[in-house]
Amino acid sequence: MAALERRCWAELARANWAIDTETERRRSYVARRRHCESALARLHALSVLNDAFFVWHDGPFGTINGFRLGKLPWADVSWSEINAAFGQAAMLLNTVADSVGYVFRAYTPVPMGSYSRLAKVGDERTTHQLFIDSQGGYVPAAAKMWLLRGRLNDGIRRFVGCVVELAAFAASRDRAFCLPYNLQADRERCCCCGLDLTVDSNPGVGWTRAIKLLLTDLKFLVAWALAYTQGNGGSAGAAPPSPLPPPAT
Repeated sequence: MAALERRCWAELARANWAIDTETERRRSYVARRRHCESALARLHALSVLNDAFFVWHDGPFGTINGFRLGKLPWADVSWSEINAAFGQAAMLLNTVADSVGYVFRAYTPVPMGSYSRLAKVGDERTTHQLFIDSQGGYVPAAAKMWLLRGRLNDGIRRFVGCVVELAAFAASRDRAFCLPYNLQADRERCCCCGLDLTVDSNPGVGWTRAIKLLLTDLKFLVAWALAYTQGNGGSAGAAPPSPLPPPAT
């Protein structure tokens, strides 16, 4: 009888040990699962687009990846820097469109760094440049500069048209979506909130402000694309970004 009791106590001890081991193992699995779920949630909250294309401001200028867009009498920006900024904007617009599966209908951005262009859909040989060739900082003669500005303006007009296209696509997928600043890009005018986006002979506060508002529109498209690709069906699942402050008049 005593031997039987000892065996029972031994079996009970082994059973309790097995239960304790399984309990600890389960707790370890649960803790690891919670850690993985937390890490996954943090990854979902990250925006690769925001990390790769940082749109912000530097005083009166809108910036993208540190490159300023705009020209002011008291704070001039070289055309080389402006060309680089337009190149980053073209790559951003292309990346956003690709991420949501949108194909541009009229013109498509062709990111090529400081020498980016807009190519006509169906005829890639027809392109419009999104830069002014300042030859490393050299300012061309007035007559040549007039021609180069005209070419850049043609590119800006097509670029803004692409932004309008993508915004219309976003609105078709999410009725709540709209750009914070109204864009117009047609034969009559290319502007943002009534401010010309095209470059005249003396670009200043008006053009700098318009370009800054355009960059804010791009930020809102990035926020919408992030929510859309995460399966939220629209921008309702993500907080809208803060608009860039306008330059001082």
